[in-house]
Amino acid sequence: MNDKKAAAWSLGIGSVTGTIVSTLILLVYAFITVKVQNVETSLFIPVNISALCIGAFAGGFLCAKVRKQNGMMYGALCAVLVFLLLMILTVCCGAQPTVQTLLRLAAMIPVGAIGGILGVNGKKKRKRR
Repeated sequence: MNDKKAAAWSLGIGSVTGTIVSTLILLVYAFITVKVQNVETSLFIPVNISALCIGAFAGGFLCAKVRKQNGMMYGALCAVLVFLLLMILTVCCGAQPTVQTLLRLAAMIPVGAIGGILGVNGKKKRKRR
C-alpha cells in the first residue's frame, strides 16, 4: 500500500473510532440523565467536552498506532476529523454551531495529538518464539 493510502486508511480508522467512542459516551450520559432526572444542567458542557476529548484521544491513539510514525501530526489531524464528523452529525440533527464549538475544537486538537504521541511511542508487541 502506498504512503497516501496508508495515511488515509489510518486517519479513517482513527476518526471513525473516535467518533464512535464520543457518541457512545454521550449516549451513556443521556441515558443516565433520563433515568436519574435530577442531573444538573451545568454538567452538560463539561461532560460534552470530556466525551469529545476522550474520543479525540482514542482516535489519535489508534490512528498513530496504525500509522507508526508522525504521531503528533496524525493525532491532531484525526482529532480534527472526529470534530468534523461530529459537527456534521450535530448539524444534521438540527443543532446550530455556537462559539463553544471552537472551544471544543481547541480542546480536542491537543488531546488528539497527545493520543497520537502515546500511540506511536507505546510498547511494541513482542513476537513469541
